[in-house]
Amino acid sequence: WTDVPLTSKGETEAKNAGKLLMDLNLKFDATYTSMLKRAIKTSWLVLDETDQCHVEENHSWQLNERFFGNLVGKTGSEADLTFGKENVVHWQKSYSKRPPSMPKHSSLYPGNKRQYTNITVPTSECMADVEMRVSELWETVLKKRVLKGEKLLICAHAICLKSLFKYLNDISEDEAVKVKI
Repeated sequence: WTDVPLTSKGETEAKNAGKLLMDLNLKFDATYTSMLKRAIKTSWLVLDETDQCHVEENHSWQLNERFFGNLVGKTGSEADLTFGKENVVHWQKSYSKRPPSMPKHSSLYPGNKRQYTNITVPTSECMADVEMRVSELWETVLKKRVLKGEKLLICAHAICLKSLFKYLNDISEDEAVKVKI
């Protein structure tokens, strides 16, 4: 939920994806992104490359990246020193183990940001938590549109896309954490 800008590498990847989609002549009815600016900018770049800047835009917190709790704001080596490298690796790769929670009074806690005042922001998440919120968005919004024949561009973060893939394809937890997006 850390709102960092899209990198130049990310911009290049988004433009290249847009070119591939343009070559396939895919036309979108709407786009869904997380509420993080790098996902939003990715959708803009893809839509620009496909000449579809008029497409309906939707932003959903349910597509936000996984919230790593008290690991947020720490470099990899700082997290390793604080919590132990074995624990950090376990939290990163586990489907159901959450890292330590972030205190709600922390300046890094996203629940204190204006855009999240109407939701209950987690203090830490595992992949299972992400799957729960992404599958809820699928069941309440996305599925209905897809079943109507609409084509949706979803620009989100790897863990969200892996979680949606797991949910839609009913794959195991072990398989899900190995999926490459």
